[in-house]
Amino acid sequence: MINTKGLLQRLLENKIEFVLIGGLAATMYGASTVTYDVDVCFDFSPENVQKLLTALRDIHPRVQAQTQWVALDELPLEQLVNLKNLYLQTDYGSLDLLGSLIEVGNYQEVSRHANEISIFAMPCRVLQIETLLRIKEGMGRPKDRQVALELKAILEKEKRIC
Repeated sequence: MINTKGLLQRLLENKIEFVLIGGLAATMYGASTVTYDVDVCFDFSPENVQKLLTALRDIHPRVQAQTQWVALDELPLEQLVNLKNLYLQTDYGSLDLLGSLIEVGNYQEVSRHANEISIFAMPCRVLQIETLLRIKEGMGRPKDRQVALELKAILEKEKRIC
C-alpha cells in the first residue's frame, strides 16, 4: 500500500526540487483517478540527489538493476546525477523521478509550467492543469484518456465560474 502523504512530506520537508506530475497531480485539481505511485519531474543536480538520499534513507529506497533490487545509496552519486529517470521502490511505495517530460522539456522547462499549491501546509509545485491535460490527451492508455476527460471538465467548470 502506498503512503502518498509520507512520500510527499519527505520530499517537501527536505526541500527537494521537483514538480508533481501524473495521476497525483490530476487529483490535486479534483480528478477522481486512483494512483499507485508518486510521479515527479526531478532535478538531478548533485545537491538535489543528495537531499533525496537523505530524505528517503530510512524508508529503504531501492532500484531494480537487471534481476535484483539494489539499495539506492549503494549507487555512486556521480552515476545518479547522470540519470534521465529513476524508478524507486520504498517502504512507502513507488516513487518515479523523471528528469524531463517529452511533451514539455527538461526539469527547468517543466518548472515553468508549474503552479505552487499548498500540500500538508507546505508549498508544492504541481504541473499546470492545461499542461497535464495536454500530456494525458497524448497518451494512449485508457486510464489517461479518462483523466483527460475529467481535467477537461474541471477546466470548463472553472471557466464558467470565472
